[in-house]
This record gives sequence, structure tokens and C-alpha cells, in this order.
Amino acid sequence: MISLEKAKALKEAGLKWEPRRGDWGFWVKAELPIPQLVIYDPDPKTVNTKDSIWLPRLDQLLAEIRKRGWVWILYCGNDGIEVEIETYNPETPLHLRYKCIKADTPEDAAAEALLWIMKEELHG
Repeated sequence: MISLEKAKALKEAGLKWEPRRGDWGFWVKAELPIPQLVIYDPDPKTVNTKDSIWLPRLDQLLAEIRKRGWVWILYCGNDGIEVEIETYNPETPLHLRYKCIKADTPEDAAAEALLWIMKEELHG
């Protein structure tokens, strides 16, 4: 599971969430002293995503990377977990874009890769 800080960064970067049964998240309300970790099992129409921070699973993070047009390879390296991402866009000068992200867990590697992709999309 990714950290609350990483989940906040994804939300702030613009990651959209359509709540589904079994999703994990933090419920953040001003009247609560600390965020509460919850698993969502309601009717998705009743979840207030404004007050919630989604904790996407590894499969959800990798699916979002793929949805944005990137190919990923996740593996255990000598220094921990690595995810390599690349995309091919004939409209860009270099055509091929590549990034290798290292982290302690597969989820953190995928989350960091997705954050990098989202920043690249903003800055072209």
C-alpha cells in the first residue's frame, strides 16, 4: 500500500478516482483528529471523493500508466524494486521517452512512475 503522502501527491497531480467496492482510502474530515483508513463498500454514488484520498493498488497504478500510453516493466533489481516505463510518440522530437524508477516496494515504484508521467504531461 502506498503512503498517505504519496496518495495526496497523486490526487494533487490530478489523478481521478471513481470509487469501486474494495478500494482503500483515507477519509479526511476537518472534525477528525487524524485521517481514517477505510475500505469502500458503499454505493459509489454516495462516496464523497472530495473528503477522501484514494490509495490505489498496484494493479490500478499500472493500469493508469498503461491508460496514459506508457509501457511498463516491473522487476526486482539488486538495489530493490524498479519500474521502467517508456512511451513512443512520433510527434515528439525524441520519439521514445524512458524513465527508470527505483523504490522499496512495487506500489511505491509504480506510484512514483505515475507521478513522473503526470508531471511530464503538464510540462509537455
